[in-house]
Amino acid sequence: SKNTIGVQFRNVLGDFTNPPQQSSNFGYDQKEVLTRINWIVSAKSRFLWTGGWVERNNDETTQLDFSGFNARLAYTWQPTDKLGLTINGWRQTGSPQNLTASFSLNTGASIVPSWNITEKVRLEGDLSYETRNFKRLPASAVNAPDNPNSPIDTELALIGQHNTFRNAAVKLIYSPYLGLQLSATAYHSDLNSDAVRGGFNANGVNVNLQYIYGKR
Repeated sequence: SKNTIGVQFRNVLGDFTNPPQQSSNFGYDQKEVLTRINWIVSAKSRFLWTGGWVERNNDETTQLDFSGFNARLAYTWQPTDKLGLTINGWRQTGSPQNLTASFSLNTGASIVPSWNITEKVRLEGDLSYETRNFKRLPASAVNAPDNPNSPIDTELALIGQHNTFRNAAVKLIYSPYLGLQLSATAYHSDLNSDAVRGGFNANGVNVNLQYIYGKR
């Protein structure tokens, strides 16, 4: 039936080559034990699950260690040769987005519809929603850059601890030859944050040319 189930072991070592304080070590050691299930429900749909236990140990700030559940689930539906739909959901720890955080706990979902207009032209959409909650380093680990004697709470308030990202995008892909791909993407993104300066609202366009050499 081509269904599979297995166990995935992973070890991630994080190291900062330029920490904000030379006397501080913000490195970490993350170990993961995950189940991985590929379930082909029918000829047109399938589930892919990866989830399990994650343990993250910081080299110095042990009071900010993480131990908990991470998972990602994807459902793919191909009702016709031309139409497709992928739904994703996840709850995962992420690497620091800045040096005032030990890690972020990211929870979100996305919907990706697709339409194969012709053999060479494909249209994709992407709607995603994600919350990122940062776990901060202790006040002794970081100093505000403008005034080293200022309270750390002031610096953290400028960055924010609870953030919500929303994104909507439309991508047109043209593949004239095997391995050659030209794509154009129009997107809208916004961020809501509890930071003092708030979030952002952005619109943009990306154009990408890619060539993969060799057999696919």
